[in-house]
Amino acid sequence: MSTVKSLLIYALLFCSALSVAQNQLLYDKKDSINLNFQTNGFLLDSIDLANGFDEQLRPGSFYLQELNLIDLLAIQPDLGNESSGINYLGRNYKSRFLITPLPYLGVQYSFGTNLTQHLNLQYAQKLSSKSHLNLRYKRDAGNGFLTNSKYGFDDVNALYQYRSKKYANFLDASYSKYDWQENGGITTDSLLDEFALIFTPVNKPNANTLVKKADIKLNQFINFTNDSILKTGLVVKQRYEVINRVYTEQADSLAQFYEQINIDSSTTRDQYQTASIKNSAGYFFASKYFEIDALVGHRYWRNQNLGVNRDTNEVFLSSTLFVGGKNFNFKNDFYFNLVGATGEIKNNAKLYLNWKGFRINGNLGFYNVLPTPYQRFHTANNYNWKLTSFEAQQQLQFGGRISYEQKHLIFASLQSLTTNNGLYFIDNTWRQDTLDVVALTQFTFGGKLNWNKIKLYPTATLRLNSNNYNYQPTFSTRTRFSYSTGVFKANRLKVALGLDVGYDSEYRVLTYNPALSLFEQNSINPLSGNLFSVDAFFNAEIKEFRFFARAQNIDYFWNPSTTRVDPNFPIMPFMIKIGVSWDFFN
Repeated sequence: MSTVKSLLIYALLFCSALSVAQNQLLYDKKDSINLNFQTNGFLLDSIDLANGFDEQLRPGSFYLQELNLIDLLAIQPDLGNESSGINYLGRNYKSRFLITPLPYLGVQYSFGTNLTQHLNLQYAQKLSSKSHLNLRYKRDAGNGFLTNSKYGFDDVNALYQYRSKKYANFLDASYSKYDWQENGGITTDSLLDEFALIFTPVNKPNANTLVKKADIKLNQFINFTNDSILKTGLVVKQRYEVINRVYTEQADSLAQFYEQINIDSSTTRDQYQTASIKNSAGYFFASKYFEIDALVGHRYWRNQNLGVNRDTNEVFLSSTLFVGGKNFNFKNDFYFNLVGATGEIKNNAKLYLNWKGFRINGNLGFYNVLPTPYQRFHTANNYNWKLTSFEAQQQLQFGGRISYEQKHLIFASLQSLTTNNGLYFIDNTWRQDTLDVVALTQFTFGGKLNWNKIKLYPTATLRLNSNNYNYQPTFSTRTRFSYSTGVFKANRLKVALGLDVGYDSEYRVLTYNPALSLFEQNSINPLSGNLFSVDAFFNAEIKEFRFFARAQNIDYFWNPSTTRVDPNFPIMPFMIKIGVSWDFFN
């Protein structure tokens, strides 16, 4: 590529960054990228971690949620109708909006044992001087390692931005489909040492969960001024959300699995759908270092459960405040419900500071929220609940991270969550009268240590919790040992290889409920035992092309195969994963 063309590209990137930097109200996760951008990060020795996740034997191969219990319990400021307590289904991934003067396509693909596959495609293009488009498609699929454990997850996300002197909008539209078989876990662990997992009998021969979600958000700003820096005018925000879940199961007699049969003794088809539409309008003011909006809005939601419809109208106030610039900024999102869920409050504040090698992030959130429609009332073939009164639960979240980097990187982080009057699924219903205040705190220390071609990435996590909710390891540690070097005379081929070594102290595991896709805690929850983990990796790159091979769960060869991560699921077996990534600029 010629020097003139390269300079032109960097100039266009710089101008694009300036044009979007003034409006955090439009969309807060933006990146201006250049020709060195890598879809899975810049560090060669970490690309194997950027593609996929650490699969487990629970349905859908989701990671061990007990290692991220604070994230699992945390109320989200924009979760909408998706929240249903300790939901097994993870949070939606929020795509970064890529600003690029040239069309960009990033491809990540990996495959592994038992047809485990991960695909991530991201496309970005500048359509005109005023508009940008991003498209993202993500798929995770596999046959699983137990009988009846196939899964397939699809996520599609489209982001579109238009900006002119008098008008700007941002569209964020996503659709997700999650389809996985439910086997209920193993019936015995007596065969684990002699046969492959696929030959171990499972509890459920024919059960399946299908979840579909859509979320469409449109923010529009009409500017009344002619000033290029100071802007003020009308803001309109609209959002449509819908989640639909269907659980099916067949058995000779469902009474062997459930205490109650409400509809049919051999066939189950449980279904619910919650849809929500929001419209809000108000005033905004934006300058170079200060932005604020204030809106009044209306929300209508409707819940449909096996033919029974319930709906509610709500009126609310909301506001977003942003102060700062590149190296220091503060953002606060506020929500208050006036009618329909009177008294609901969601307030989330974030702080960022970059100063002389130090990076500091902080967050503080307070939530006072009522039960979701799903928690209030639900009828299924084997479950049935209806809350007689709706009492709000309160949650305080705070945390932060400080890091310092010169030759080496060191960091420390804190996360804390306190829930009062929380809703928990206990004894086949949602209860607020069983657990008192639940408090969780997590301290993490770590870094990146560089010695020429050798790098170490040590982390250590200490977790504290109230005695009434001890479903997480007290201590965890992970260390990545990496060796990187160039190959051949010109060093065009670069490689990195190494090991990941980890340890999790003994903890009491949560119980996964397949009929409801959530976690529950009860007196029979077993202890996990001390868990040791070892993985190995080999990564390579030639310019924009990257390749990795990863051996996961090497520890399976010496850890007891009967160790449980759930009352019904043992530890994950050894697996191989191979993947590639490629970035294209046209």
